[in-house]
Amino acid sequence: MLQVFFTRGGEVIDHETASKSDAKLYLRLHEELLRRGVFIAPPVNLRRCSQAQAIQATL
Repeated sequence: MLQVFFTRGGEVIDHETASKSDAKLYLRLHEELLRRGVFIAPPVNLRRCSQAQAIQATL
């Protein structure tokens, strides 16, 4: 699976640099692609939420 990060220059090499990417722009891309039937990885915040919910459900 491919992960896209929108940044203003510089490489995304770790969690810190990834967290500085434009999440709102990625969310717009994600929503538009879903609307057109193309699935890409959900925004990072949504994945964290899903993981937290899955952990709580397991406990």
